[in-house]
Amino acid sequence: SDTWYQAIVAKAPRTGLGVAQPIRLGGFLAHRAYTLTPADPLSGVRAAPITVTADDDGKLSLSLPAGVVDVVWLLALTSDSK
Repeated sequence: SDTWYQAIVAKAPRTGLGVAQPIRLGGFLAHRAYTLTPADPLSGVRAAPITVTADDDGKLSLSLPAGVVDVVWLLALTSDSK
């Protein structure tokens, strides 16, 4: 029910999911640490950064918090050493 049509044309209020959702993102360097900084997509205000480490397959395990409608995550490789 959260579509661009509903948000822009019908002016319906947007709602996030009621529970946190696990997310796995691929394409990262295995066993490398990344700094993840959540940011508000409209204001750009950044939350406190956390460190996440890619698994054997180069995937990051993240969690989309409950109630979030849109999310921006700024990711940076913490170090290039193994």
